[in-house]
Amino acid sequence: GSTAGTITIKLGADAVTTMLTFIIWTVCLATGAKIGSALQPVGITGGIACGKSTVSELLAAKKDDDTASNKTPFAIIDVDKIGHDILIPGKLIASESAYDNVVREFGTEILTTDAPTPDTIQSDGGDSTSHRIERRKLGDVIFRDPSKRRILNRLTHPLISKIMLKRVVTWNLFRRANDTVNKMVAVDIPLLFEVGRKMKVLFGLKVVVACKPSTQLKRLMTRNTDLTEEQCQNRMDSQMPVVDKVKMADVVIWNDGDMDALQAEVEKARADICARVGGWGVSVSKVVLVLGASIIAKTVATASGL
Repeated sequence: GSTAGTITIKLGADAVTTMLTFIIWTVCLATGAKIGSALQPVGITGGIACGKSTVSELLAAKKDDDTASNKTPFAIIDVDKIGHDILIPGKLIASESAYDNVVREFGTEILTTDAPTPDTIQSDGGDSTSHRIERRKLGDVIFRDPSKRRILNRLTHPLISKIMLKRVVTWNLFRRANDTVNKMVAVDIPLLFEVGRKMKVLFGLKVVVACKPSTQLKRLMTRNTDLTEEQCQNRMDSQMPVVDKVKMADVVIWNDGDMDALQAEVEKARADICARVGGWGVSVSKVVLVLGASIIAKTVATASGL
């Protein structure tokens, strides 16, 4: 009869060391890649009234949108909303609120004259007793006086950055199972280029939503009917010119036309972003798997004398 044979492979100390080194290296690489991904979202910026929020909504590709099935959706973190929330009393935990410091610096003149109504409390999520900061009053102060604007930035930007980073990392590392459809994290951040080099290097890809200054002014006046043309122009002038932002962009989405034209621009940008971020579809895990299989196969072959 035939006897089934077995081959016993004895691994030497060098082979075991090689395999253990590879395992440790794999864990470190995978962990580093995960953390690196969490700290490298896509940055979406542009000038005031250029359409950043609309572009973010289109990129988000809501799940109930029938046209979203073949798109790569984005999880959007809205820095403007964070900037609003930190000025609402009681909205966030004390360490993340700028309300008290801003009122202390700019005075009660920037507050609403009346206490918050039940509708206000329900809509903004703030407390029931504190007068709200009236953004129009605060805006008039900081847009007239650059020194006041710098003071406000000093009080708010560190908090906004901290909350933004916390949400980016939390989303990437601890995303909920029902949100895994969102494959990329993007941050809608109006002042990406204005806040300094440290902020710019956080974003692996910078997307600028742009339009002509005349279009920008017209949209701003239409959106803010309570502002004069001069006030609108002052708000535009307080920011870096859009043309300068375009020069520093990796991807530009032009928004000078109608909604159909913008949707077409967004889909082109989506494909461009996915190609740049995803490369040829070769993930870190696949590279590690191929390299690992090769190293282990060679180690085993050497130890068995094959």
